[in-house]
Amino acid sequence: MQNAAACINLNQNASARYSMEAHTSQRFKILLSWYLLYYTYGLLPIITGLDKYFDFLADWHIYLNPIIPQVLQITPGTFMHVIGIIEIIMVLIVFIIPKIGGWLITIWLLIISINLITMGSHTHQGYTHIMTHYDIALYDIVMAAGSYVLALLSKNYDYQCLKD
Repeated sequence: MQNAAACINLNQNASARYSMEAHTSQRFKILLSWYLLYYTYGLLPIITGLDKYFDFLADWHIYLNPIIPQVLQITPGTFMHVIGIIEIIMVLIVFIIPKIGGWLITIWLLIISINLITMGSHTHQGYTHIMTHYDIALYDIVMAAGSYVLALLSKNYDYQCLKD
């Protein structure tokens, strides 16, 4: 088991300024932040990934730019099933290697945001959707910022040591 200063990787000048009490408080905040992000980006994408097969949470097809399945020459349903599998695989990577999984989720969410921003109004199952999904794109960008922080915390801090 490593000591807290080695785990948190503080430089010598900064560690000299912290009392043991402040150091423990800082370690606790980092640990709590890391765990919240770790389980948020580890569990929630499993739910949305599985839901690509059931459409219980949302009709995922309306968030898919119709150009994508046309270019790939597959049905929107098949495309969403593949997306569900990819999301579940990314969750496994978050759990096994969070510093890489955090980056993957960040990139994934930004790609989803680009998809939502570029699609504008569109036709889905014979109905024209005049509304855009800019609001959801913004939420995805905010979630991307959170997964970026998970990647940074996992990179800059030895998360295995934080768990001790």
